[in-house]
Amino acid sequence: MRTIEFRDEIRRRAKAEQTLDIYSPIAAKLSNEKVMAELNDLSVKYI
Repeated sequence: MRTIEFRDEIRRRAKAEQTLDIYSPIAAKLSNEKVMAELNDLSVKYI
């Protein structure tokens, strides 16, 4: 997610949605709030 800005618009949006749907909940279940917050912040910026 940190390098998503170098992808085209379609792939950015798809990756951001995937991150919100899959990776952010995994981080929440692992009680890693720092990673979860960063993933959410970066994903919402591109949706």
